Amino acid sequence: MKRFLLSLLLFLLSYNCLFAQRDTDHWFAPYFDSSSSSATNYAHGLYFSTDSVTPFDVKIYSNNALIGTVTISKNSPQSFTLGAQYIRTTSSSSAAVPTNLGVYTKGDKPYFASLRIYNISHGEIVTSKGKAGIGTQFYAAATPMTVSSTSNNFTTGIMATEDNTTVTISGYDPNIQFINNTTPPLSLTTTLNKGQSYILAGLGNTVANQTGFIGAKIVADKPISVTNGNSNGFYATTTSADGSDLIMDQSVPTNRLGNEFAMVKSISTSQNNMEGGIIIATENNTEIYLNAGTTPVATINEGDYYRIMANDYATQAGGHSNIYIRTTKNVYLYQLIGAGSANNTGGYNYIPPFKLFPSPKNR
Repeated sequence: MKRFLLSLLLFLLSYNCLFAQRDTDHWFAPYFDSSSSSATNYAHGLYFSTDSVTPFDVKIYSNNALIGTVTISKNSPQSFTLGAQYIRTTSSSSAAVPTNLGVYTKGDKPYFASLRIYNISHGEIVTSKGKAGIGTQFYAAATPMTVSSTSNNFTTGIMATEDNTTVTISGYDPNIQFINNTTPPLSLTTTLNKGQSYILAGLGNTVANQTGFIGAKIVADKPISVTNGNSNGFYATTTSADGSDLIMDQSVPTNRLGNEFAMVKSISTSQNNMEGGIIIATENNTEIYLNAGTTPVATINEGDYYRIMANDYATQAGGHSNIYIRTTKNVYLYQLIGAGSANNTGGYNYIPPFKLFPSPKNR
């Protein structure tokens, strides 16, 4: 019975994730790259698929200009090579100011879209949440950086979907040093037009930057899209291991959150917590319960985070491990993922709650 219930919950989890991604509009905010990889080592691609048997066009825009079109249908997915200049920056002058970086895509019928990033050392997939990924209030996520290095950072890209969008960012560590704004006030406000973005990033060699932007509050007066994480990040708890990697995913607004989750451990056998999760609270006095526990493992306030470690997973019959997470108020949950026995590959994925999103008719 326990295995049946777990299978059912995982099915709902997968369905929820997929359902949120299938839409007619997809937005991809840009990121700031602090790694040592050169632009010539990077390849970016947009991948599209649909269940529609009738072919239709998906148009790809940057700064409101059409940069490409693909035609997709069922059993005929397509990819589009995306130049790094549209989505990635290493220039300090492009941070903490409005920029024309970022892309969005539009089709006449619902489809799935993802951004895939590859370089000689790192890779990441950013899965679009469609219209479920745009909203007016978010809390930033990233992995806590356990190595002090200028090649590591946190990065959050904020992209406007309408003209004259005012965005305010607050709740970060007052000692934080943003790239291109090393002594910021306690809150920042910017105005963006449709297709414009605002990137906040900070290097990992500043102590406040290593965790200080996790849980920062992002509020807009019109819908925005947010992509957050690290480029690169290092979150292994043994810092002598090589764990630097590209770690990003698209966020969802707070009205899409929930308080009940499950995660299944992946293949990593690392002893240095490459597996686990990051919980970010959106309200004060949020209690966190793991597995069958009746006592909270932590109580955190708005903008605070709690890190789930690898040994919090419960091993099940058959050898797989999973974890059940319940909180008393709605939270963000990102699953930390490793690969194999080494620490040289890491990443995280936004995990949706068990509750299903509204149907497209009700959006």
